Order: sequence, then structure tokens, then C-alpha cells
Amino acid sequence: MKTNYFFFILIFGMLFGACKQEESLEKYMAKSWETNYLKIEMPTFENTDSLNVFEDKFDNNPIQVAQSKYNLDGTFTAWFLTNSNQKILETDGTWNVVGDSLQVSFFIIIKR
Repeated sequence: MKTNYFFFILIFGMLFGACKQEESLEKYMAKSWETNYLKIEMPTFENTDSLNVFEDKFDNNPIQVAQSKYNLDGTFTAWFLTNSNQKILETDGTWNVVGDSLQVSFFIIIKR
């Protein structure tokens, strides 16, 4: 009888531990991040031209590194950090999760 009771408690404990809720993607994203790989695909209007793809790997001591801070309220700030630790091209935007993808919306104005 004690053995059955022990196994019941053991099985129940294992099920309880297995049912732990995982952190949502939104909560996972609400942190500060440093980008080490970036790929942006931009289809053209009504697919009249070729797909424009921008891809960058931030390795081999790059001149600047992309950084960002995501907030739980759906806003974020992004910037580049130079080798001399100077923030440049800082911008604000909004973000949300669509399925398993991160969707961001922002404008960046480059002054020359």
C-alpha cells in the first residue's frame, strides 16, 4: 500500500513539474539585445521587381554593432554602438509577435 501511495505521489509530482508554463515570447523579448546577424527581405510593390535583400553579420570586430531594448508595452528603442561606445542612429518603434515571428515597425532618418 505504501509503495502504491509513493508511486502516485511520484507520478503526480512529475506531471506537475512537466506542466510548468513556459515563458511567453513577449516576456522573453522584453530585454536588451545585441544583434549579431541581420537579414531583411523587402519585396517590391506588386512583385514588379526583384526582391531586395539586406544581410549583415556583425563579426570580425565591426565598426558598429546593432543594439536594442524591447519593452513589455510593445515599444522598443534601437541604436548602433560604435567601437568608441558612442550611440548613433537611435530610433524608437513598436513591436509585436505574430505567430513565431517578431514584427517591428520604425522609421530611421539618416542626416548627412
